[in-house]
Amino acid sequence: MTVQTLTLFDEPTPARVTRTRTARRGSALDDLPPSLDLMSAAALLGIGRTCAYALVRRGAWPTPVLRVGRCIRIPTAPLVELLRSAGGGFPQSAD
Repeated sequence: MTVQTLTLFDEPTPARVTRTRTARRGSALDDLPPSLDLMSAAALLGIGRTCAYALVRRGAWPTPVLRVGRCIRIPTAPLVELLRSAGGGFPQSAD
């Protein structure tokens, strides 16, 4: 049995928190939960914390945003669709 460790951030994760999943066909995007916190979604898009919160605040985040009190969640399905699309990221502005 092969075990694959998924890492969303560059910083090391403490050993007791490391999550492992059994490797199977498909990409790591297929193994994501139904929704992600904003920092995990930002990491997948390659943007930082400040930029992510600013985009959500301005209403410019490229996928739907769920707000529950102060918690911000990003549904995974639209995010994965965006990452797999031809552009693969934020829509380009027509400057």
